[in-house]
Amino acid sequence: MRRIKRFFKLVLVKILFTMVNWLNKKPSRKLIKTLKAKYPNATFVTWEQVNKYIWKSTFILQKTEHKALFNKSGVWLQTESYKPFYCLPEKEISYFTSHYNFENLQKVLFLEKPDSSSFIFEMNSGNHAYQVSIDTSEYTTKKKVS
Repeated sequence: MRRIKRFFKLVLVKILFTMVNWLNKKPSRKLIKTLKAKYPNATFVTWEQVNKYIWKSTFILQKTEHKALFNKSGVWLQTESYKPFYCLPEKEISYFTSHYNFENLQKVLFLEKPDSSSFIFEMNSGNHAYQVSIDTSEYTTKKKVS
């Protein structure tokens, strides 16, 4: 009887230890090295495990908050950051102002991926919120009503 109690105590302790350890999980060295290689000047870096396979790093770069996603192997997936409209490249500003009403603009999100980058303009027209996505490589637009 004593052995059984001791066995269950050990099992319970292992389960609790595993749960606490999982909640306080830290990124691997490979993830940290990948972030430092891609963004060497990043400051105030925090890490969050999104799910079993994806890690999110939030950091400050050039006075702007960035959020980068990596897979568990350390491969960079994407980075997003909000940009002031006046800091966008001239090509994007002229394209946007020639096709859309500037007064409806709320925010501009820059989304960078390994194979593409795009600006997502978060818009509001009356009671209707929508997004306009401009792919910078092809200058194609997609309007998404939310």
